[in-house]
Amino acid sequence: MIKELRLKKSISQQDLADAIQVSKLTILNAEKGKRMSLRTVRKLADYFGVSTAVIRIKKWIKYNILN
Repeated sequence: MIKELRLKKSISQQDLADAIQVSKLTILNAEKGKRMSLRTVRKLADYFGVSTAVIRIKKWIKYNILN
């Protein structure tokens, strides 16, 4: 879900990492569905304006935010 949100905003992994003050590797791992700290989940949710539940979804689910 994170990759889809990022691509919808047309930003790179590095741009996202810089925006929320984490490493590019953190973004790469998050997009692969690897575990993230709660702090990172919250930062991503705040950045994208979605709930933390949306950030933690690993399977593709269509939300209105992606339409």
